[in-house]
Amino acid sequence: MSRLTDVGAPDLREQAKSWVNNFILTTIVKLGKDYQYRQLILRTLRSIEGAFQEYQEGREFLSTYVDKRADISSYFHALRHFETSTLLAYHAFDTIRTMISKDLFAQNDGSPLQRLNRLQNITKHAHKEMGRGEVPKGSIVPIWLTNTGLECHDKTKLTFSEFAGLMADLTRLADIISQPPSQPRNNGTT
Repeated sequence: MSRLTDVGAPDLREQAKSWVNNFILTTIVKLGKDYQYRQLILRTLRSIEGAFQEYQEGREFLSTYVDKRADISSYFHALRHFETSTLLAYHAFDTIRTMISKDLFAQNDGSPLQRLNRLQNITKHAHKEMGRGEVPKGSIVPIWLTNTGLECHDKTKLTFSEFAGLMADLTRLADIISQPPSQPRNNGTT
């Protein structure tokens, strides 16, 4: 925490949109009774919007911590929001994987998405790793913030730049799936 002196997380407010709102308004007319498709898309869009909201909240608390070093709780608020953002971002990718029935990364391939997966798994299962003594004694948390990104006890790192790139990927996906295609017409009749 003492080496954290910079807010390295880029501001992503301009990328975030109201994808859920757009999707709800357009699917009432366009998707008809394809409920499973609609459920998966809505889950994806909710996760993406949530990931952006949590990321921005984390960035704001990180800025407060960097500006006011005495406010230690701001660091932990920032960490919680970034952890939650990793969970939601990965869940969005995982739902997309379910929809297309294709793996998005290979196990331990070192890609940003694989490392995002690792970080969100550590967030989800931190209590188990702590209980097994897998988190080093000098660490009070299994994941921490640095000037450049997120790191964890097993040396997994995800830079804020890489995370922003993954969020940009989610932006493109959300733009596409929040505007589903129109239902085909039956020989020109409605």
